[in-house]
Amino acid sequence: IQLLCENAIKHGMKNTTDPFEITLYSFRDNGIHIEVSNNGKEITSTAFGIGLSNLQERLAHLCQGKITVKHLNPPTYAITLKEIYEFSHRR
Repeated sequence: IQLLCENAIKHGMKNTTDPFEITLYSFRDNGIHIEVSNNGKEITSTAFGIGLSNLQERLAHLCQGKITVKHLNPPTYAITLKEIYEFSHRR
């Protein structure tokens, strides 16, 4: 979540003096879903840079999670994780 918020600030606030807002939304539905959106610059590409690519790899390795671009405008990234208890019983 921290990296997505940092990314939103770094890229969403670029070249603007308008008030900036970040929204976090989470819910459970066959896993844990977390969405981070902001009212900043529109996402112009669904390709990930280095930071989001590294996060994608960590999520996949640690908890079979993934990160996706849910909306281009407003910019919204979504994280989907398997339920935590599924991994607490692994050996």
